[in-house]
Amino acid sequence: MMKKKKSGGGGANWMDTYGDMVTLLLCFFVMLYSMSNMDKDKWIALVQSINPNAVTQAEQGSSSDTANTQGMTQEEVDANMEEIYQELVAARSAYTKKYTQRNFSVVEEDNKVYQELLESLSCDNLETYRQAANEQAKAAVEHFKDDFVFKIRSAIREAYQRRDELNRIISRLDFGKDKYQFVITKNKGADGKYYKMFMDDTLQINPAQLSGSIENQMNLFTMEHEENYGDMMNELIGIFIPPENATHEELEEAKKNMDKYADYRTYLSFDMQQIVQGEEDMKIGLGKMIRKNSGGEGQNPLYVALLASFAQIYRINLSPKIHRNPTLRLVVLDEAFSKMDAEKVASCIALIRGLGFQAIISATNDKIQNYLENVDKTFVYANPNKRHISIQEFEKTEFAQLADEEEQG
Repeated sequence: MMKKKKSGGGGANWMDTYGDMVTLLLCFFVMLYSMSNMDKDKWIALVQSINPNAVTQAEQGSSSDTANTQGMTQEEVDANMEEIYQELVAARSAYTKKYTQRNFSVVEEDNKVYQELLESLSCDNLETYRQAANEQAKAAVEHFKDDFVFKIRSAIREAYQRRDELNRIISRLDFGKDKYQFVITKNKGADGKYYKMFMDDTLQINPAQLSGSIENQMNLFTMEHEENYGDMMNELIGIFIPPENATHEELEEAKKNMDKYADYRTYLSFDMQQIVQGEEDMKIGLGKMIRKNSGGEGQNPLYVALLASFAQIYRINLSPKIHRNPTLRLVVLDEAFSKMDAEKVASCIALIRGLGFQAIISATNDKIQNYLENVDKTFVYANPNKRHISIQEFEKTEFAQLADEEEQG
């Protein structure tokens, strides 16, 4: 019996293989098409389907800026990039305007110079440095306090010395029955509360005699003084040290306060007294003195104070050991001593001579007789027709003639 030969049915088998291949190609092209949208999530899913270990944790946690571009067209991406670039330019412009020493380009696309600067300014030890800076700042404030207190104290003591020297000069001069003296006391106003802090006896250390170390400088304040006046000193320092991140107005206010409280006169009151001699000397303050004496006697203390001011300007009371170049001590007074009699004028001119001044004094003709016996030279100034000015020396013997001309005129 012959076996029936199998028919060549192989054609159906290769059709199956061909169909599988076409299906795979279709899937491949679908995959390529889906990838053309740059969908990050789909890309990650695809990679994970092939190799689950290919995507790292860092890649999964990418920045939100990149995630925001999902599903965006190229035009939208370009527009978004332009907006970010303009924001970058604005930030750079604000930075270079605030820090003018940085001459970086604000339109350069490469951000390298800014990044390098950021890295150079960044520091892992920034907090350590900030604490060290704060400690140095505190040390500087303490050093300033020491120096500030000593300078104010020295200036006040020098003011007392000048007062004593000027009082010695004017004590030798007689103004009739009266004498005058300068008086310096603690400020009677609100700022006077700081006076004792500067003049306390526990402060007897000169910073110039200490070594340059901070530790020794800190020792200027004794424990007793710090305990008694530490809070008051901090209060005073706080008045003229501006706060951190101070506004322009606060800086200006702090500057005004610094000028005020760095002046030793803020803590003092200055006055002048008239000493009326009798069985018991009576002392009258300047205010009462002027109200009481409206005439020539009221001018006495004013000219004494004026001449004392000139003495201070010309530094007359410097130690003889201090070398200084010869100089004029010129004092010009217009219609001086106009309400004084001859005796008081003589006393004032004697004070001018005693202080070593070279004075030029102008006066009207009717007052010349008060000066003739007390000055070295007298000149007459005339402008009769308002066109020509004449100045000539006037001799004492010519006074009677001048008086006659004055009466006839």
